[in-house]
Amino acid sequence: MGAPKFGDYPPVVSTTSAHPRLDITSNKIAREYPTVLRRALKDPANYAGHYTVAIWGCGSSCLMFAVIDRETGRVITPKGFSTVSGVHLAADDFLPDTPKNTWALRFKPESTLLVVLGALDEDEQNRNGAFYYTLKGDQLVLVHTTVVKKTCAAPRS
Repeated sequence: MGAPKFGDYPPVVSTTSAHPRLDITSNKIAREYPTVLRRALKDPANYAGHYTVAIWGCGSSCLMFAVIDRETGRVITPKGFSTVSGVHLAADDFLPDTPKNTWALRFKPESTLLVVLGALDEDEQNRNGAFYYTLKGDQLVLVHTTVVKKTCAAPRS
């Protein structure tokens, strides 16, 4: 079975608040990064109809992200990892016509599919590749994985 396509995951259309209020009690990340999340809410919805994906750096070639429900202000993060780092995959070959939101994420306003590209929590040996999530309720659910194994050997001294 091949990787999912954005068109396979249409969002449920709904209205959004012009001035959504961030629910900092909804998630640990919301309590730790309220400023960056509130800043992201100033921009229009960019994911799955009425959601906003907030993205921020956590070091060189490292990022974190969260999804904000613009109706409730709830913050949603994936389970099992908190950072994406390292690998800059040539995603244009297998994710054509997808906005380059950042090197590590691909998503569209008209789809609930969100693709994470890179090494989850810096685990380049075991958790490196393309990870396809969809939004179900208030959770990001993993629906497909394409693992990329690191093939270069460490230099010998």
